[in-house]
Amino acid sequence: MGNLVITNTELRRSEYAMLCSVGMSDSQLFKMIGIEHMMVGGAALLTGLPIGVALSYVLGRLLEVNFFLIPWKGIIIASLAVALLLFLLTRLSYKRFRRQNIIETIRARDI
Repeated sequence: MGNLVITNTELRRSEYAMLCSVGMSDSQLFKMIGIEHMMVGGAALLTGLPIGVALSYVLGRLLEVNFFLIPWKGIIIASLAVALLLFLLTRLSYKRFRRQNIIETIRARDI
């Protein structure tokens, strides 16, 4: 997931540069990148968690366990880990973008 988020940000850096050149503030850019990253993370959680719970149930049935409990503790830990990872990746992406020259980033797109 981290690679997807960083790659997405790198591919869209010329778009971010254009938005900054027409007046987008730093805080608006950080919020926009953060929201995009949270959407990717949310989609990963919404697909991964049900699949994980279903596989846990199937594995329990194969091992002939008579009861099944949803692993809420694991779900909460995984969700918090994804949120922390996405926050750190958002800060990294933002800092990498801010180090670039906006004009040269826009020109590099046209080449």
